[in-house]
Amino acid sequence: MLNTDFFEELKKKDEGDICNHFGNRVGKQMIKQSILEERFLTVCVEDGVKMTPLDDEFITEEARQCALDLKDNTMKIMRAFTDREMQLKLTSFLKMQSSEFAAFNDSFHCMQRLYTVKLNTPQEEVKSIKANLTLLKEKITKLEHQRTVKKDAYDKYCEECSKSKEIRDN
Repeated sequence: MLNTDFFEELKKKDEGDICNHFGNRVGKQMIKQSILEERFLTVCVEDGVKMTPLDDEFITEEARQCALDLKDNTMKIMRAFTDREMQLKLTSFLKMQSSEFAAFNDSFHCMQRLYTVKLNTPQEEVKSIKANLTLLKEKITKLEHQRTVKKDAYDKYCEECSKSKEIRDN
């Protein structure tokens, strides 16, 4: 699914304005997409969370057709917006949006910036993590060696005990 908020905003606009702005063919595809997005949520997402798989034996023909129509129309819209001119039209259309949608877009861009900042790990931190990892590997190696030595000593002790027990029993 494409951005649901965008298509909800698109439904509020006049059909003629949309067709005039994007052209008749793409405008009708955008309107159809907004209708399909709404229908998809009611027909294909029965539990409100997951879509019913297309190969499910209990899916209705209406739900299957809706999902396929949505996929086809999404591909057509994506193909239409590969053209730079259409991308510019979309950008200018987004600027003519309601204040609620503008606030949503602003908060989304703020979250993107925050996400980018939080993902940038300084090189010093990476080096310290690698150094700690090296130390831990060395400690693990030493402990494994100690365990092997102690296990050998225990096995030897058990063997000696069993020999001494045999000697006492005889």
